[in-house]
Amino acid sequence: MSELITQHCTSLEQLKLNNEFYQDREDILNDLHTELVRLQSSNEIIFRQEMKTVTDLLRENILNLNELILTFFLDYFIQLLKQWRESINFNDKNDSNTFENLESIIVNNSNILNNESLVNEFIQCLYAIAKTGKNMFTDKHIRAITHMLNAYTDNQSNYGTSFMEKSEFDDAVIKCLCSNYTIEVFTQFKSSVKSSEYSLTENFVFYGLFGYINSINREELEEQSLSLRQHLLASIGDLLDTFIISSNEWSQSSMNILTHLTTIFLYCVQMTSSNDICLDIQKHICDTAIQCLLIPTYQSMKFNNNCLQYIYMGTLNDKILDYFKTQKLTSIIFKIGGFYKDEAEIQFNIYRILAAIMTEEDIKRLDDPGAIAKVFLDHLTEIKDRAGWETRIKNLLTTLKSKAFQLNIYIYLFIFLSNSFITT
Repeated sequence: MSELITQHCTSLEQLKLNNEFYQDREDILNDLHTELVRLQSSNEIIFRQEMKTVTDLLRENILNLNELILTFFLDYFIQLLKQWRESINFNDKNDSNTFENLESIIVNNSNILNNESLVNEFIQCLYAIAKTGKNMFTDKHIRAITHMLNAYTDNQSNYGTSFMEKSEFDDAVIKCLCSNYTIEVFTQFKSSVKSSEYSLTENFVFYGLFGYINSINREELEEQSLSLRQHLLASIGDLLDTFIISSNEWSQSSMNILTHLTTIFLYCVQMTSSNDICLDIQKHICDTAIQCLLIPTYQSMKFNNNCLQYIYMGTLNDKILDYFKTQKLTSIIFKIGGFYKDEAEIQFNIYRILAAIMTEEDIKRLDDPGAIAKVFLDHLTEIKDRAGWETRIKNLLTTLKSKAFQLNIYIYLFIFLSNSFITT
């Protein structure tokens, strides 16, 4: 043991108890650094013990560490990170604990998070996880990798307020998600839906990897979406199947994960595609989405609306649309709409699905086309000030495919618009 380190750690603890941790600590940190450097070159066993002792203390008091000791910690963490990705066991439990401690210290000192050597090593770790599979996905230190990945995502996306610039992370994360073992993680999650606690591996996949995908550069995602769709679309369908069987048993946090995943595959990976890739899976997802909506859940209106969006996206594929028409879904879609009468976005999606699947006879028998027109008009009013409104209006007009449907709706839209101008 090092008497100097013991003495200084005791001093820091005392300063902490007296709420004076940030006073007179500069000399102490410099002395700790000097002693650690000395031990590293003279006695590796004691060095590892003392690194654990020092980082145990400093991870709880990680603000304003000076550059000297932060640089030393960074270099040692990169060394341990490389050792981990090369599947070389840490020398002892001290190194294992130090690895976790240093990850916490680095994540909370964002000024060193983007160090080039650290970034390059971390990207190599992600490639190693993708290549090695289960052994690294399930390693206890995957928790530290998840924290690191979340920190990079927050840093590059300004905490989710913007999309990230293209980076080498993109390809590494996609390869992790397209690993064979990821499918097994989805299967494991189906057994965890009643719980609010998940394995380290599930957290890595659902919060780490998919958290990154949520903010990835859209051009990059478009290039990679085919791989994700081919690899994981069936797994999304399996989760929806599980939801139908056990919807009343899902915890809120599991519902949040399902909502997050279906949102990503809908908007980021095009869960249903206008081409014929994975066509049978697309049909199955649309069928399952209808069944999900027939089991009204109020845990997540976003999930309900996602299900409707999947069905609508299915209508954009001629083969799936023909399939819908053979199922005579009109009455079912109206029934679903009745479950969510006060949800404007859901009502809008209900009617644009109906616009695609209703026959001419169905349209002629509409009881209240004025109410339908109001749904479209309300949506038009809502989106006119949003970014990207031109695309949304184009989609709205594309919805009105049927001539008979157009005639009824356009007449009532004209009446409503006229009344709006008169009243204003």
